[in-house]
Amino acid sequence: MDAPSRFVLAVGGFLGLLMVVFAPGWFGGADEGTHVMRSLAMAHGEVFPSRVDGALLSTVPAVQSESIGAVIRYAATHDAPNGGSLLGSLLDTQPSWDDTVTFDTGATMASSPIAYAPSALFMAVPSALGAPTIVTLWFGRLGDLVVYLALVLLALRLASGFRWAIAITALFPMNLAMAASVSPDAVTIGALLLVLAVWTRVWRLTDPATVQVRPDRRALVQLGALVGSAGLLLALAKPPYFAVLAAFPALLLVRRRDVRVRVAALAASLALACGVLASLFSTSNDYRSAGAGMFAELRFQPDVQTQRILDAPLSFVGRCVSRWFEAVPDSVQRWTRQLGFWRSSLPGVLAWVILAVFVIAAITLDADDLLRLRRFSRSIFAVGTAAIVLALMASSYVYFDDTVDGVHMTEQIARYSLPLFAMAVMGWAPRWPLRGRMLTLAHTERGRSTMIGLVAVSTTICVFAVLVEWWWPGVAGPFTGY
Repeated sequence: MDAPSRFVLAVGGFLGLLMVVFAPGWFGGADEGTHVMRSLAMAHGEVFPSRVDGALLSTVPAVQSESIGAVIRYAATHDAPNGGSLLGSLLDTQPSWDDTVTFDTGATMASSPIAYAPSALFMAVPSALGAPTIVTLWFGRLGDLVVYLALVLLALRLASGFRWAIAITALFPMNLAMAASVSPDAVTIGALLLVLAVWTRVWRLTDPATVQVRPDRRALVQLGALVGSAGLLLALAKPPYFAVLAAFPALLLVRRRDVRVRVAALAASLALACGVLASLFSTSNDYRSAGAGMFAELRFQPDVQTQRILDAPLSFVGRCVSRWFEAVPDSVQRWTRQLGFWRSSLPGVLAWVILAVFVIAAITLDADDLLRLRRFSRSIFAVGTAAIVLALMASSYVYFDDTVDGVHMTEQIARYSLPLFAMAVMGWAPRWPLRGRMLTLAHTERGRSTMIGLVAVSTTICVFAVLVEWWWPGVAGPFTGY
């Protein structure tokens, strides 16, 4: 196992397990309470929610729903969101499938059952045995974390470039927190990094500057299967991240004579089409944001919001750019301090320092790849990253907003955009520092070890800071949501 893989397994495994066990029950990630109910119903054989009086409902043990209320009441009446008495009461619960209630899981329809499969599989046995609600939750979180780390390790094994950028993206505090909770984001982020890794493989294999050997039919089939399977997993996870698959056919503009590029482009295009179809199925009028509904009563009017975009598309793009830069300061804080529903008490300036550490580390450790990725290949990710961010903001405007100016469309942009960190490094990271001492630093063992150590320490600080927030009386701030 190479250095990036060992790094992800050690740091991600240790810190991820801490968050699996010690994060507040059902509030370790965005809308975790709703996602748990979907996974729990799947573990009992209910793959899709049932439509009842226009709502999409999942059937779960009544005690599961009551446990969420117990956690909320505890957080509202105590000095910390977690505590020994709360944990003890949750361990005493005895859920039964003979006493059930329905829970609105319509918001989970943005993702296919594939994204919920890891947590559902890991929850199946404890749920069937009537294990305490918190234990079943821990197993669900563990399932997502295991699959997430497995996908990242596979991505690092397949990648032919930007391996450290992929590893750092996987260990970014907010991404790791989402992976250690019951959420479709674990599969989504892992699949996104896997697709990105496969793209770097195709990019390096077809580099005109290297000696090219004509591939045989078996190699082409394997390549198509690799691109197609990784792309299909991403397409069925959570929209609109599957749009990154367009990076494969984009290579045709400069390397169309290489049969491997054509095969990869075809496989990616088929997966991309599946993603579009899945999105058309999921983003219906039944899809609502459970998280936004916890803090504000928004009028759900996707038709009206869509028409507003179509009436003035250029104005909307300009509004998105403006809103993005307005949201950056808060997003930086969320990326490092918002691990769950409570924000840690780390100094705000430290969040900026940690972000700088991650960016500098990615540039330094992947210096050779960043210098090699030039011209059109680099512009694929410069433009592609911006396009996906725009798509994320547009979908938020349509489904999570009811204003003309898009007042609410950046409320979730921090966690939506962070999985694109590796892509942003590839497309946006400056290369001028690599012309000086930083390039020399990148080629020294001491320099690389320093960068790796800084990333590990930074991530650890973020996780332990929020652990204190969760458990130490009097430290936790207000219940902020995600």
